[in-house]
Amino acid sequence: MQPKLSHPVPDKVLALLGDYIVRYSILVAHLQWLLGFYVEGEQNVLQIAANELSDRKLRDVLEKAHRHRFGEDEWFSDLKLLLKRAEREASERNRLVHATWAASATEHSATRIRVDRKSGLRVAFEQLGSDELRTHIDRLNKLIVDLENLAINRALTESSD
Repeated sequence: MQPKLSHPVPDKVLALLGDYIVRYSILVAHLQWLLGFYVEGEQNVLQIAANELSDRKLRDVLEKAHRHRFGEDEWFSDLKLLLKRAEREASERNRLVHATWAASATEHSATRIRVDRKSGLRVAFEQLGSDELRTHIDRLNKLIVDLENLAINRALTESSD
């Protein structure tokens, strides 16, 4: 009989962490999709190239592609704000993924353990609850919708010109 590996993170918190990670991958897919608005031609080649970019590089390429194709038009500042929000979500995703998780005082939270080796060996403990995770998920969802709206509004404006 195989020993069962268990962890101390409550199922409710684990489900929310998983939800955030899946939604973050949707955000990255939307950023890759948005790049297609700026590059005409071989969309398959574009997707291959976009998949090879780190999240940070993808955001940089999106900004540069917009500036190259349209200049700093009325959509540029909106795109930059959305990309800044995406950068914050990337940081949040890294904070959640690159951590060790431990039990917490309640069944609706877990303890995130972070070891900082950059400034000497420091260990930080942070309680993360279901409500906080839901707030992160809601913020991420709003960003995805805002990116979709920017792309759709841009496409509609382009097609009416």
